[in-house]
Parts: sequence; structure tokens; C-alpha cells
Amino acid sequence: MRILEGPEQARLLTTLAKRGATDLADIEPAVRRIVNDVRRDGDRAIRRYATRWDGLGKGEPLRVSEDEICEAWEQTDSELQDAIEKAAGNIRRYAEWQEPEQWQREIEPGVSVGQSWTSLSLRPQPLHSASPCAVEQMAMQGASGVLAYQSSQARLAAGGIETSSHCAWR
Repeated sequence: MRILEGPEQARLLTTLAKRGATDLADIEPAVRRIVNDVRRDGDRAIRRYATRWDGLGKGEPLRVSEDEICEAWEQTDSELQDAIEKAAGNIRRYAEWQEPEQWQREIEPGVSVGQSWTSLSLRPQPLHSASPCAVEQMAMQGASGVLAYQSSQARLAAGGIETSSHCAWR
């Protein structure tokens, strides 16, 4: 991770501010090439691009350490921290609204069917109890970080018959 200061920081901020004015058709071929490289070569491609654009040194890990994330968070303007915390809350709330409901019905005495959903990953801490670093990580992770597991079951109690189907997705 590079921390930019002075003229280099100013140049990057100017570039970032102008990026919305770019015609996407102009950059689509380059983006498509990068995505295809990463699909084909995985971490090797990511390392190549991180070396070129971020100055990643040989043997340096691709993953930013928790200490580096905490240090960056501490150096972040409080107004931006507030915006990230608000975004994380909005993302979490939206993901929770999408959570399917569990149900069970008795078709006749001794025969019931139902559907249940269980998260396979730990739920993030509520914002009010999460550390600032965890909040930033949750904001970056977003709704796509939840791994869900569906289990549909039908049981016939008297005969001891049970059927089930399972599906997991990210």
C-alpha cells in the first residue's frame, strides 16, 4: 500500500476527480483485457498490475494487513469516515432486506415441509459495536461477502422418510 503526499497526492486527486468525465467506450477494451488477464492468470496477473500501478515489491503480499488498514483509517478525514460508516450501514440494511424468509407448513398430521436459510459466514458486527477498521472492511466487502446456504426439507414423521435438497452460493 502506498501513502501519497504532496504533489503526487494532488495529481492523483485531480485524476480521480476527472475520471467520471471519461467516455467508457474508450476504456472498455483495456478493462476487458485486464479482466481476462485476471480470469486466466489469477494472482499472477493481479501481482503484475499491482507492481505496475501500485509499486508492489517482489515478495510483498497482495493482501493489505489489518494493521495497514487501521493505520489508513486513522489517517482518514473524519468526514470520509462518517460517509464510509453510513455506506456500510446502507449496504448491510439492503442485504438484510434480501434475506429470504424461513417457513414450515404441516400438510397433514405428521407430514411437514419447509425451507430454511442459514448464513455460512459470520454476520458482521453491528456498526455501533464494530471497530473503525472493521467498519471499513465491511464497507469494502459489501453485500457480496455473504455466503448463503439454502436447505429445503420435507419430512414424513410416521414413516421416518426425510428428503432434502441443498444449495450454496456467494
